[in-house]
Amino acid sequence: MNRFIFVTILFFGVGISVQAQDLKVESERDRDNNISLICDNSTSGVYTLLIDVPRHDNLKPNSSLPAVKTVQRGRTKVLELDRINPNQSDGLQYSYRYYKGFIKSKLEDVTYSLPFPDRSLARGVEFSHLKEYLNTGEKPDGFYAVGFFFEEETPVLASRKGLVIEVTDDQIVTKKNLIYSRVKNSVEILHDDGTFTIISVMKPGSIKVEPGQEVNVGDVLGLSGGENYDSGYHIRLLTQRLVRKNREELAYENIVMKFLDANQGAVKISSGNTYEATFPEELITAEMSKRDYKRWLKTQ
Repeated sequence: MNRFIFVTILFFGVGISVQAQDLKVESERDRDNNISLICDNSTSGVYTLLIDVPRHDNLKPNSSLPAVKTVQRGRTKVLELDRINPNQSDGLQYSYRYYKGFIKSKLEDVTYSLPFPDRSLARGVEFSHLKEYLNTGEKPDGFYAVGFFFEEETPVLASRKGLVIEVTDDQIVTKKNLIYSRVKNSVEILHDDGTFTIISVMKPGSIKVEPGQEVNVGDVLGLSGGENYDSGYHIRLLTQRLVRKNREELAYENIVMKFLDANQGAVKISSGNTYEATFPEELITAEMSKRDYKRWLKTQ
């Protein structure tokens, strides 16, 4: 009995550094020659797969194609294909792309804490896109990233509750007077609503968290870097969400963040303004489950 399986893997997503062996889809047959596609996710994060099956001879998928499936850590069945005629051979060709985070159609308004110590001050900025800096084009639609500038090396704190999914802590910048560098240390945190925040330009060797670790608002992530930039010590933040643009395409959208300032309340960051951090209990506990909240109370 003739049968074949052909696989194509595509990698998508800003900042994705997961290795192919850490997130893979393989096929399994049962005794009736029905096929299941199983994703083995050994990363610390949650990913969304876009699975296409351009050829499924004598096989009937149990989902419309391309299929979109969210995979947690561990093994997840992402698609089933049942044998149509048991007396005929079959053939299968599938491909998959994976994206960081997961799709949630409606997001609740969330207030972020300022990512530096309580009652500390920092100057804010809404960053331009690199194309604008270099005069090579306009800012892409939807681009949004902010930063905070400090007088000295400063602890960097988590702005929202979430799961650490990526850490880069060993990048050393040697050039001086930089405006932008592809080489930077960062922490990426996946939130419960499927969005994820990237905090970058951190001091090498200073990051105190690791992939798979849960963090709460105000937890120390590391120290600010940026001493090699012409703007001095600072950090950069952006938050993204995953959306389905059409039947065959997923994409990332940037989120406009609002931060809690001690004097102004929840505000969008404006370039040149100074902001003062505050950490009231209602902000720290806003996204906690009842179990998390009870655990947090015991530490106070």
